[in-house]
Amino acid sequence: MPQPDEAQRRSVLDKVLQTVDEKFMGPDTDTARLRQEHEEAILRSETPEQFEAEMNAMLRALATSHTGFFHESRPRAAGRIAIAATFMKAETGDGPRWVFLDVHPGGAAALAGIRPGDILLTVDDKEVVPPDGMPFQLGQSYTFTIRRPNGATERPTLTIPGRRKSNVRSSCPARSSRPPSWTAASG
Repeated sequence: MPQPDEAQRRSVLDKVLQTVDEKFMGPDTDTARLRQEHEEAILRSETPEQFEAEMNAMLRALATSHTGFFHESRPRAAGRIAIAATFMKAETGDGPRWVFLDVHPGGAAALAGIRPGDILLTVDDKEVVPPDGMPFQLGQSYTFTIRRPNGATERPTLTIPGRRKSNVRSSCPARSSRPPSWTAASG
């Protein structure tokens, strides 16, 4: 995936902040402050991954769990959607962690044996501590380390369902003929 140049990064930043101004339904947000605090890091991003990470760092300041920024070349979904479970930040014996609340029957988390009250410690041996989010690539498997309410530690593997192929045909040009696009998602 090609790295957007500074003008493209600035254009994306402007559009995201405009979208926040016009559509964000949370508390009043000072987009001028967001720009001041995050613009330099966003514009100086050296890789697409760093650009995405810096945009997500800015969006985390909104303090909402359903807002993210993803490049279209990597199909992903926010953690709660991908694994069909909700979680909340909590102070635990392991420090601040994500604790599973609702685990929806038939979803990836339930199929792996995760239950409400389980504490997430790691994903693929990488510690995940709030406020860090968990975007998952569709069609991939991840090994979680969880602590059960009784103190036992387990390592279930979750498989995120993949993107379904569509039978719908379009007269639009092929994706490869367009420049990559970046999407700010809120759900």
